[in-house]
Amino acid sequence: MEYIDTLFAERLFPHVDEEGSRFLAKLLAASREGHLCLPHEPSADHIPEEAIGEIICREGDRWYLKRCFKCEKEFVFHWQRLKKSQPKPLAPVSLEGIPEQVAAVQKALQNPVTLICGGPGTGKTTTAALLVREFYDQMTEGVALAAPTGKAAANLRSRLDDLAEKCTITTLHRLLSQKKTLPFDLIVVDEGSMIDAELMARLFGSIKEGARLILLGDKDQLPPVESGNFFADLANHEKAAVAELNICQRTDLQEIIEMAAAVKSGEMISIQPLPDVKRVVEMIAAKKPWEKSRPFCALTPLRQGLYGVDHLNALLYQKCSKGRPVPILITANDPKLELFNGDIGWLEDEQATFSDGRTFPAFLLPRYEYAYLLSVHKSQGSEYDEVMILLPEGAEKLGREMLYTAITRARKKVTVFGSEETLAQVVSKRAIRYSGWGA
Repeated sequence: MEYIDTLFAERLFPHVDEEGSRFLAKLLAASREGHLCLPHEPSADHIPEEAIGEIICREGDRWYLKRCFKCEKEFVFHWQRLKKSQPKPLAPVSLEGIPEQVAAVQKALQNPVTLICGGPGTGKTTTAALLVREFYDQMTEGVALAAPTGKAAANLRSRLDDLAEKCTITTLHRLLSQKKTLPFDLIVVDEGSMIDAELMARLFGSIKEGARLILLGDKDQLPPVESGNFFADLANHEKAAVAELNICQRTDLQEIIEMAAAVKSGEMISIQPLPDVKRVVEMIAAKKPWEKSRPFCALTPLRQGLYGVDHLNALLYQKCSKGRPVPILITANDPKLELFNGDIGWLEDEQATFSDGRTFPAFLLPRYEYAYLLSVHKSQGSEYDEVMILLPEGAEKLGREMLYTAITRARKKVTVFGSEETLAQVVSKRAIRYSGWGA
């Protein structure tokens, strides 16, 4: 909780006493940190009935900001609506493949909403591609595949080969900006753990009855940047249809899988001392982070501070920008340009080029930041051959899901820099998001 939360609470609710105001400030801070609600506590008894209304509300022993409450209710309503619907019957097809992937496809055929969960290399997108290839001809209203980022959407496209041209494959923001109700018989959405509460509610609200929705993701990753964690909530819900993929199909990932599993279990891993900032900048620059093939990425969990993404990117811009493309990350949505938060591009000669080949004059771009290195949150949905992870002091606030997410961005090599003390604090803490049917 910060001073700004206390100030807002006092301004919004001037007639609430000090104890009640303190709880309201805590509720505002919790919303900013991604929680949809807070459990009741004694200080909340000091909030008078007349203060409950347009801004805050209470349900049972939970307190919400009104916008968070509406979002949660909308999501739950549409999940229950879809759960009661009957998916369009399909003629049986003989499936061949890895048993747990075939079982996941069969579960998805039987349910209107299915989660396919698994860690890196377990074949989540391969499983979805198997379903699309085998049953595409029976989907008379078509198939859509989407992901929160352009890079993750491109990954889906690459798994479908020649069938990709017959499907709608795009980012989730673009998909939901087209029509209020999606016409497709099958919608597959990758990187489900990245989808915040508002976007998830919009997605579920857009699915017609009789369609099938499949969410792919890793429930052990960081929760979304914005509020909520509905993917993990669903994955842990007893009435949700969940298929777990547990077997890594890629032997080249074994070392990374073992490191990620150790972090997930709260165990220590190998860590190197954190160099000073000047040396960190030199190490990153030596890996040519401006290259469009982007085989390497440095990650930090912090926004501010010496080892924060803002400071390090500013130093890297000074060192690397002359005569080279400048990597950028879009941080605001622009539906007209079809540029969305998380899109990666490169600035060169006052032109910005993006991974899908589109080019825009720099002055037309929505808000962006340099992307020589990324925050762990912003790296979700991407993979790199080599990953450097910085764990400076302050990283311990984010917990093991942050480190697990960072490690699983790597395909071949990962190196972690920080102190043993910080690492111990990181792996001992879990990220919890409060919601009405989650934590």
